[in-house]
Amino acid sequence: MRKVYFAFALLILLCGNLAAQNYGQNGFGNQFGKSASGMDSNRYDRNGNPIDTTAVIDANTIPIGLASWVVDDRLGTMSSVPIDTVQHNFQNMNDTGGPEGQYSYLGNLGAPRFAHVFFERKEPTQAFFTDPYDFTLIRPDNVVFTNTKSPFTNLTYFKHGDARTGEERFKAYFAINANKRTGFGFNIDYTYGRGKYQNQSTALFNGDLFAYYRGDHYEMHASFINDNLKMAENGGITNDNYVKRPLDMAEGKKTYSTSEIPVNLSNIWNHNRGYHLFLTHRYNLGIYRDNPDEQDTLQTQVFLPVTSFIHTLKVDMNKREYISYDHSQNQAYFRNNFLGTDSTDVTKHTSVKNTFGISIREGFSRWAKAGLTAFITHEYRGFTLNDSLRTPGGQRASTDYRENVLSVGGQLIKEQGRTLHYNVIGELGIAGEDAGQFSIEGKGDLNFRLKNDTVRFEANAYIKNLQPVFYFRHFHSKHYWWDNDGRRS
Repeated sequence: MRKVYFAFALLILLCGNLAAQNYGQNGFGNQFGKSASGMDSNRYDRNGNPIDTTAVIDANTIPIGLASWVVDDRLGTMSSVPIDTVQHNFQNMNDTGGPEGQYSYLGNLGAPRFAHVFFERKEPTQAFFTDPYDFTLIRPDNVVFTNTKSPFTNLTYFKHGDARTGEERFKAYFAINANKRTGFGFNIDYTYGRGKYQNQSTALFNGDLFAYYRGDHYEMHASFINDNLKMAENGGITNDNYVKRPLDMAEGKKTYSTSEIPVNLSNIWNHNRGYHLFLTHRYNLGIYRDNPDEQDTLQTQVFLPVTSFIHTLKVDMNKREYISYDHSQNQAYFRNNFLGTDSTDVTKHTSVKNTFGISIREGFSRWAKAGLTAFITHEYRGFTLNDSLRTPGGQRASTDYRENVLSVGGQLIKEQGRTLHYNVIGELGIAGEDAGQFSIEGKGDLNFRLKNDTVRFEANAYIKNLQPVFYFRHFHSKHYWWDNDGRRS
């Protein structure tokens, strides 16, 4: 009997040992797998020594660490983006009205919005039809680049309401590195709101592909963005009393549901599509110096850039369609109806913008307390729209417009150090449609210690004199009239 008990105990011990080995080898016991030193998977082993996460001994070794940043769409200046892993106020991040309700909008997820706070209002772009959709719209300057030691994925799904009036949003972000200098990934944002009122649905799809290379001498950031925005238009409710005094409008009922309130328009959609290519790269001339970080035993020297040659390319192609299938409805609703009897009004916008700059970098010597950059920019703009200004008799026809703009500018920036930081940039139009316009923007912060904490003062200021965008200038330009002989007067 003792032999049986001993054999049974030995079998349990062996099974438990095998299970423990499989548990660790498969990585289920710890989501990050084993460390490269064969000890625990934290950044330090049991003796307190740092672990070299670059030494991979098997497929279960998963290095930990990532950093994210965005780049300026003019000069490619990088700005760090903190990685938010806190769940606090997570649900407010999907509110079209803003996390603090600082935007006015039509009440539907993804609907056009307008900021109450002046300093949060962005400048209108040449494709200003999409400007109010900045809740989901991706621009080159808000594409997030990520350097990660292991593939990084973030999936988010929001759901509200039922199948009739519900709202949904799905977001996916993926980033991976080919090596420590090269990375790429993609971002997807799909928003669908059915709307509380009639003819108010939104379907917004935005996505981008990005890649970067960050070497000592050569740096590159690139992205390709596609947006496809569709929204039904209802022109508002027919009578405000349905909301202000619902009992007066009940007609035998006491209340109206939002889906029962009549609206002005039906079978009308706004459809905006865009393709955006962005590339910013630079070549750095500099020197190598001893690494001041004594704990870094792998990299004994670091590269200090002295001069950078910069090129940035932006290509934008936008198309906006106003689709209507009820001509009599348009005649009754719009005071001035330029749509005609056709069902679609189309306008297109194309822009090619090149910026060339040369920069003296900050910090390569004790006398270089700030960086200085000079740049020149050329932009070509093309517009196509149904127009009556250039046609005899005022007939509506597809018309092309072309614009060229040349501008120069400079930047003074200080990012290093602990006490004072500032960034001042200015630009002046010297030729073309925007000749004479200028802008000067500046921001800075002052930091000093107070006991065990840091006090920080921040300042932001700007002065601008900007030319209105093409569509504003075009629709407010001089209108001509034609007599019966087809002569312009």
